[in-house]
Amino acid sequence: MENRIISISGKAGAGKSSGGKELAKKLNMPFYSIGNITREFAERRGMNIYEFQAYARAHPGTDELLDGRFKATVDNTPTSVIDYRLAFHFYPKAFHVYLEVAELEVLNRIKSRGDISDGQSDSGTNELIRMRDRNQEMRNRLYELYQVDFTDLANYTTVIDTSSLSIEEVVCQIEIAYKAFLLEVFNKS
Repeated sequence: MENRIISISGKAGAGKSSGGKELAKKLNMPFYSIGNITREFAERRGMNIYEFQAYARAHPGTDELLDGRFKATVDNTPTSVIDYRLAFHFYPKAFHVYLEVAELEVLNRIKSRGDISDGQSDSGTNELIRMRDRNQEMRNRLYELYQVDFTDLANYTTVIDTSSLSIEEVVCQIEIAYKAFLLEVFNKS
């Protein structure tokens, strides 16, 4: 029953994992993240996420392999919250959320995670450029592979700008929109 899947998508730094974990906890659902599978794959090969992007581009089949692993996990769970940019493609009847975020807020989030310090403004700028490049690389690679654009907002049930929202506020907005979605699905059946 696909409509019991809540998918969360968006660009790097939008709060997909943080929001997804909190939402899953609140709704008592399992949380799965393609990012976790990707990072595990990269770490086993001694790569960071940026090196993985280059690896995936040079090794056709890598994305399909990881997508297959992720989809097998999700398919075995009747209800779940998933952090997956391609969920709208593989689970068209699910509830799809796209999280927007302003680039300046991405930089603030990077700083608050401790990835850079306030005294390293060019490092922050460089990190922001790397994130922008990473998002574009992922968009291009997934489009080449599946002919879909995960940044096309028409693919989503709801869009939330997380720039000025706390995780709790994001979760609340997703939960309200999801309840409305389920009501609409129920009324159609």
